[in-house]
Amino acid sequence: MLRIILLLLLFAAPIADSSALAAPLRHDAFELLNILRATRVITRSPEEFKSFAATIEDAERSYIRGEINDAEQMFSLAILKGKLLLSYKIKEEQTSSIKQLPDRPVFAPISSSTKTIPVVTDLPPDSKPFLPTDQTSDDDFTETRLSNRIVGGKGIYLVKKKETLRLVASKLGVRLRDLAKMNSLKIDALLTPDQKIRYNNRRIVPKLIRNGIVVNIPDRSLYFFRNGKVSASYPVALGISKKKESTIWRTPVGKFQIIDKKENPTWRIPPSIQKEMEENGEEVLEVIPPGPKNPLGKYAMRTTLSGILIHSTTRPASINSYSSHGCIRVMPEHMEKLFREVSVPMYGEIIYQPVKVEVTEGGKVFLEVNNDSYEYVEDLSSEVSRLLKKHHATDKVSWQKVHQTLKEKTGIAIDVTLNDMPE
Repeated sequence: MLRIILLLLLFAAPIADSSALAAPLRHDAFELLNILRATRVITRSPEEFKSFAATIEDAERSYIRGEINDAEQMFSLAILKGKLLLSYKIKEEQTSSIKQLPDRPVFAPISSSTKTIPVVTDLPPDSKPFLPTDQTSDDDFTETRLSNRIVGGKGIYLVKKKETLRLVASKLGVRLRDLAKMNSLKIDALLTPDQKIRYNNRRIVPKLIRNGIVVNIPDRSLYFFRNGKVSASYPVALGISKKKESTIWRTPVGKFQIIDKKENPTWRIPPSIQKEMEENGEEVLEVIPPGPKNPLGKYAMRTTLSGILIHSTTRPASINSYSSHGCIRVMPEHMEKLFREVSVPMYGEIIYQPVKVEVTEGGKVFLEVNNDSYEYVEDLSSEVSRLLKKHHATDKVSWQKVHQTLKEKTGIAIDVTLNDMPE
């Protein structure tokens, strides 16, 4: 309570003319403080309110010292935290007098002699900064299983501490720009713990097997099978797609067998990567022992494909990309689960299937088109037509939807069913 009183006294202090840029956000931050003090948020969410008040205090100190850029950022962060608290459910009689705050961009551009702070995101006009501006509800982002060959789907992810939007996209196996657009955010938007992020990572399983692992390069996914069903699917990072003159780091296709697995592995660096280290002017290493500097992370499984491991990583934000030297990188928490499920020996296969089609029992047609990043397919359009014909679905689809899906290549399974199809 003493801290709040001090903050209110500071709010009453005169504002220096040189600090005029920070004044609007400063005003909004303190107005939020007054509003929240009149609600039960202090008792219902004490830790969140404490963090919100501490951010205002830090911002005010910077403001008084004349550190306007820093103050502007912290007041903006406080507004984000405060508006999140406002979005919590409060009794109607306690919220009837709460007035709408003016909408101002968070982290608005601030020109100074030393730096410019870029715009990160705008607060939606309904004062609920973590929901898209459309009228869909959370219920629109949950769906039942559509088919045994469809995994993932629409959902809501709750942000964990220190997570970025890029990391969330990697975990979910979706494109960063698509995730940002779906949530009305900029790609470098500031996230806060428990923030809701809507997503759609619906995919079609490219191949069914009895037991083992299937890795499909175009959708950068690993599918783990038990008793003929997909037990788990994980986004992965695969070999760099661009060819180099000296070395090709693309992940190879083919059948394999897992012949060994290690916890806290030692990385014995292949000569090809040692050569790359030398060409890049880096220290050439032959072995990296277990520990935080080991790129293999905590778990690794060796396959019969030359030089190809399935392993965790110290670079989780690289997942769902083409960034490895051919190995299959898995998100650390996913790899820990996979490591415990896999027995030695276990069979698997790496395939290359950028286009997938599934017709559900209810007659819906789903089409998934991924980028042909390795340029192995001569014509994606012809591949789409071939698969629709194979599934006897050419007369069941809206070709406008098909062409749009082919154009966008989102890597998401899209319902392209003709709208006037009989039930």
